[in-house]
Amino acid sequence: MSLEKRTMPRCSIIKALRSKGLIGDISLSVALCMPEAKFLEKYATRFPLESKHLLLSLYHERMGSKANKEKPSPSSDLL
Repeated sequence: MSLEKRTMPRCSIIKALRSKGLIGDISLSVALCMPEAKFLEKYATRFPLESKHLLLSLYHERMGSKANKEKPSPSSDLL
């Protein structure tokens, strides 16, 4: 598993969902090991349209560039 391409984006989604009370405690190891399509379905696309777009944007943004390691994402505050 790639830290930049898998772990960090997924942890960002889980953190955002928890902060909004949209999910409770989950098994992080299960979330990290499931296939991408299933993860996105379970933790990003099943929420209302506004949240879904923000979550998907955050996920793809975190997967995209190394610059995200150096500074926090502004979209993570939008959730």
